[in-house]
Amino acid sequence: MQEGFIPIEYSNLRDVIPPGEEILYSTLCAAETQNIGIDTPLVKDFKKYTWKTHVLLTENGIALTYPKKINYKKKELKSNPNLQDNHYIPWENTIGIAKVKKRGRISLCNIKGKINYSPWLYLVSFTDKESKKQYIERMENLIQKFAPIIRSKREKLEEELFNILVDNPEFLKTKVFYEIEEHNRFDYTMFNMMIWLRKKEIKKASKTG
Repeated sequence: MQEGFIPIEYSNLRDVIPPGEEILYSTLCAAETQNIGIDTPLVKDFKKYTWKTHVLLTENGIALTYPKKINYKKKELKSNPNLQDNHYIPWENTIGIAKVKKRGRISLCNIKGKINYSPWLYLVSFTDKESKKQYIERMENLIQKFAPIIRSKREKLEEELFNILVDNPEFLKTKVFYEIEEHNRFDYTMFNMMIWLRKKEIKKASKTG
């Protein structure tokens, strides 16, 4: 594979991609996150983390390395030594891909059981192999190819979640909702947005009723 100048076999990321999925793109990204997530600490405890990761993109999702020492708390690592560094994230759990600060950025969500802190992935520029113009063209082509896919899949999952909340008012409480393991596929960013929209709809209905 030529895109991104990185071969698919660069790392063992391929192992976490579901069988039968075709790898469409292989590259490197500079990853960045802060420890603001499911259990948000005090502001004074915020920490920024950066690392580089091989990235594989398919029609349905993205595979990346997220160092477990960054992703998990010490007590989680101690209680479960089998926690992994490599993860496959469906596109519906991705906020989007866009040009940010002159770089291509993929924004992922925090997902219960997988990612504690939402990372940003910045497309690396291979200055020894491509000019600035070539990087921009590669970035724009990547955005043009994957942005519609991500948007379509995310909107579909949002609609599904909203309908679940309409039919099950008890799920408007975060703790109750995530007691069901199958609900882990709805990331926290999406869940909070749909909760807000559903409560707004209920409030509007109460006023008109």
